[in-house]
Amino acid sequence: MLAQPMNLVILENTDHVTGSIYRIDGPRLRHIRSILKAKHGETIEAGLLNGPIAAAKIIELTKTCATLDCTFAAAAARQSPAIDLICALPRPQTLKKVLQTAATMGVENIHLINANRVEQCYFSASAMEPQNIKKQLLEGLSQGKRTNLPKVQIHRRFRCFFEEILPRIETQQPGSLKLTADVHATKYLKPQTVKTSHRIIIAIGPEGGWVDFELEIMDRTGFKLFKLSNSTLRVENAVVAAIAQIEHIVR
Repeated sequence: MLAQPMNLVILENTDHVTGSIYRIDGPRLRHIRSILKAKHGETIEAGLLNGPIAAAKIIELTKTCATLDCTFAAAAARQSPAIDLICALPRPQTLKKVLQTAATMGVENIHLINANRVEQCYFSASAMEPQNIKKQLLEGLSQGKRTNLPKVQIHRRFRCFFEEILPRIETQQPGSLKLTADVHATKYLKPQTVKTSHRIIIAIGPEGGWVDFELEIMDRTGFKLFKLSNSTLRVENAVVAAIAQIEHIVR
């Protein structure tokens, strides 16, 4: 019997016991018991981190752990076009939402960057600790029923990122379409431009937007402005709107 389908339970290699058997505890166990309300003998959806999806039969369920017998399907193909996100580092609570949303919507790489309107204290916030970043990404993967963990990099020098680091990245993925959302842009994305791109790099600015010299640097490095909405959006909403525009065009 299949339990009510909801979020994907993410498995890691450290959960592996033997053969097709995995054992989990903690928040994932609570999710199975309290949210999925799954019982012994039922089958839930699980996914191996950076691997395939599985039909996971609950062969043991106690107060301290759940033991799953997993039948894995073929790994899902990565989405096309691939999407990378450049985001001016937002306040910690917003960062959590951005990380979750990016993982939910299949972003491959996340670059958190400095900008004129970024508060420098954000870089030392506990939300920036690797284990906390991973926690938010895993929640996003579970929500989106995905398994590929986005790679997150942090860049404290704006000009260096756009003029030195990003060009080096692009040598490994030539022909990327580079876009930046801006409140002053007048045109939405053109379908013919998006559909011919294998990778799209989206830059989302801080609350209050990019300043002129930042837009000038992005313009020199090949970024094209595009319109997201007639409304001024919060950062986390801008991420959703930008990726949703692309999904609407390519599907």
